[in-house]
Amino acid sequence: MPVRVWPWVAGAAPVVAVAAVVTLLISTGSMTVPMSAVIAACLTAAVSAVGLSLQSQISRRTQAAAREEGRRLQLDSAMRAAQLLAPRDGAVADQASSGAALLALCDLGQVELAVTLLGDTWRRGAAAGEPHPAAEQDAAGSLSAPLPHSGVSNATAVLVIDKALSGCDSSRAQVMAAEVLCRNSWSLCSISVVDWPSCIDGKWRPDLPDMAKLYIMDALMRMTICDSSGPQALAAVAMRLYGVYDAERKCTSGPGELNRFQWCAARMLHAVMPALKDCGWDQVMGRGRDPIPMAALAAAAQYGAGSWPQADPLRDLEHERYEWLADWSTRPAPATDPRITLACAGRRPSEPYESPPDQPVIERLLQQE
Repeated sequence: MPVRVWPWVAGAAPVVAVAAVVTLLISTGSMTVPMSAVIAACLTAAVSAVGLSLQSQISRRTQAAAREEGRRLQLDSAMRAAQLLAPRDGAVADQASSGAALLALCDLGQVELAVTLLGDTWRRGAAAGEPHPAAEQDAAGSLSAPLPHSGVSNATAVLVIDKALSGCDSSRAQVMAAEVLCRNSWSLCSISVVDWPSCIDGKWRPDLPDMAKLYIMDALMRMTICDSSGPQALAAVAMRLYGVYDAERKCTSGPGELNRFQWCAARMLHAVMPALKDCGWDQVMGRGRDPIPMAALAAAAQYGAGSWPQADPLRDLEHERYEWLADWSTRPAPATDPRITLACAGRRPSEPYESPPDQPVIERLLQQE
């Protein structure tokens, strides 16, 4: 018997039983006034039970239909949003339409789909064979080639990644978002607030999957060394590294345990500490957290100085990134630019900048892409 028939049977059974008793009493002439009152009360209760059972079943059906309609509307809206990203008549969608579609997918709960489409949309021109901005340099070493066309702006792409890292329960979506961030980190401005996810800007998410953490740490290093150096850039990378160190330190179970991510952040911070001390600051501020005294930064840079992780490919990569960051921090800062303000704090990613990373570093990055 189908499950939906049981409420009917359960509600009708008392009525049938009472009717059978009444029939028996009438046939034997044993019906009395008190007994009639009891039978009437039983009939009333049975009818009420049947009504409640029917009402509960109708309510469940209504709720199930509403959920199904909600899922259908979400799927329809997601399909419409995804269609905005599809090329039409050989022309790709403009950045505003693509960004709106990706953010709409995130709001509809389709974060994994949004991140997947972002991977195909962000810097689409680079994948199509257009030159990498670091591939062409003039005699002075400045990067003069424009960035390849992107189907979505850096600010929108970073916002989608921020939603995936902070408001998504899917570990696969978080790892994908971190990988997309790492893949396009060379195009970001290290001192811009909108060019880095706010949930990890001076803060950290220790609950992220380890692979996502690795991608984010590598993205931070790539973004930093591909941008110009200077006091603002030093402060930005120091605050972000200290955010990783501080959050991972609070999650370390024992004093003798070596937290790999805490150690990595401390090593990268150690690479820029000499240049950071030359700035003559007492503290570093910004990035969504309270000012950090220079003494606290120096103490964090010494974490794990007497111990090293086991030799593995990851440690080799950490050592290479350490050398890149140390070399970057010693380069002369570019001349003062009147476009630099407290709001944007740096160059626009689409504009050329001075004092780029050395050619060997760029070549290694291009080989890895």
